[in-house]
Amino acid sequence: MFNESETGFVRNNFSDIDTLFTNKERTAKGLNGLVPPAVETSEIASKRVMGQLASKATALEKCLHLYEIYRNNANLFFSTASRNLKELLPIIYTPTIGEAVSTYSKNYVKQIGLIINIEQQDEIESILRNYKNSMPHKEANIIIATDAEGILGIGDQGVGGIYISIGKLMVYTLCGGINPAKAVPIMLDVGTNNEELLNDPLYLGLKKKRPAKDKYYAFIDSFVNAFRKVFPNALLHWEDFGKDNASEVLERYRKVHCSFNDDVQGTGVITLAALLAGIEKTKTAPENHKIVMMGAGTAACGISEIVISYISKKTSIPREDLYKNFYLLNSKGLLTEKSQRLNKYQIPFIKESSSLASWNIPNPDYITLEDVVKNVKPTVLIGCSTVSGAFTPEILSLMAEYNENPIIMPLSNPTSKSEALPADIIRCTNGKALIAAGSPFAPVEFNGKTYSIAQCNNALAFPGIGLGVLASGTPYISDNMLLAVAEGIYKKAKEENNGTLLPSFNNIIALSKFLGKLFYKEAIAEGYAIELSDKEIEKKIDNLVWLPK
Repeated sequence: MFNESETGFVRNNFSDIDTLFTNKERTAKGLNGLVPPAVETSEIASKRVMGQLASKATALEKCLHLYEIYRNNANLFFSTASRNLKELLPIIYTPTIGEAVSTYSKNYVKQIGLIINIEQQDEIESILRNYKNSMPHKEANIIIATDAEGILGIGDQGVGGIYISIGKLMVYTLCGGINPAKAVPIMLDVGTNNEELLNDPLYLGLKKKRPAKDKYYAFIDSFVNAFRKVFPNALLHWEDFGKDNASEVLERYRKVHCSFNDDVQGTGVITLAALLAGIEKTKTAPENHKIVMMGAGTAACGISEIVISYISKKTSIPREDLYKNFYLLNSKGLLTEKSQRLNKYQIPFIKESSSLASWNIPNPDYITLEDVVKNVKPTVLIGCSTVSGAFTPEILSLMAEYNENPIIMPLSNPTSKSEALPADIIRCTNGKALIAAGSPFAPVEFNGKTYSIAQCNNALAFPGIGLGVLASGTPYISDNMLLAVAEGIYKKAKEENNGTLLPSFNNIIALSKFLGKLFYKEAIAEGYAIELSDKEIEKKIDNLVWLPK
């Protein structure tokens, strides 16, 4: 059990673990009269919270109630959430958090974490130092920073993005045992291009348009420089940056300070893990799969790049030769040399028109997803487009026609943005498809058989990566470290054999510790960590894991 000086969440009051104090503790701390008489166990207190949640009409109301408990009683929050993880994870984070983000200003109660705006560029170091001095341990392990331009399929949400950083850190603790008193959520408010927010009198963020690129990166540079001085040993986790900046921010700083972008790298890791499980079931060699991506942003390109890295490592086929197996589409159709305004990270996936000469295409200036599927006859179809229904019945039927077991992954969040519903995928493919979805879905009944649906939830991956970073002390997260984690998730899914492409959350802390160990061992192999035995690594990771008591 920890007290208020250890949590860092509650100061100058006794709300943290209030009814859990024994009578002796209450007397010693001068709490008599300030706490109801009953001395509770955390189990009983958690039952009360679950009863309160049952009275809430919507998922958003439940989310906001849990966040209020988090503000006031961190131990109770984590104790309740860890006991009811399967039920509460979709409330605390994806998909409900998207609605919490978009209504942040309307439902504002009290700030958690830091909001640093671009007009405070010269004050960043002092802001960070002041916050550090208020922390019980005077240090941080993980900091999540967002500029909230690309939130969960709902786009630019301005200052409400602080909830993304908060929610993600909750998941680090619940799924990886990261000490919540050493985690800092940060919103980098550079303004917003969301006119609805700019015209909202209740909006709490900076009421300015997002700046030009030079001013934007001058601010991000200032933040990173100050961050490195104040929190030199903390992992810097970037989250939900816009498609024009996410990959560039990661590449700009990943070798300057230990950095990680979950939208690019975490999504790639978990999708690769699910893909490996699917590939094994198809009995087709990885290098012979043809993969079509509906979506060509940071997530889609991140997934494609890590899959290419894995295949290249395992087969020694040069990366350049593997791009030909990937077909990426944006809102204007297949990426070709005619595509306009492409980012640097999209260039390797361009298809030359000459290579499509034999294709049957009604409109060469707009090559649709159905055109690509008909001509490529892909084995894998992945959605990162946020276009609801993009995987039409016709496309799904074609996938089943071309493959004994097509791998189909509608990954877009929230549920309303999913490219296809698992029930429709199963029906249109006559139960042949191997499915992983971005949102949580209930099992599907079809022709007398029950199909469990794997969720490509990054929470299976990034907490283990975080433990690996903290245990190893690596200054850099390499692609091979990420591949080790992806392979570890795939192996655990195979061991669990639960009927889906990914492991469950039933033993998520154990899974994260296992992945942290694999990460650490790869860090040793690359010369980024002190060489230790397996038992020594396990002990080091065990010592990092925090659990509510």
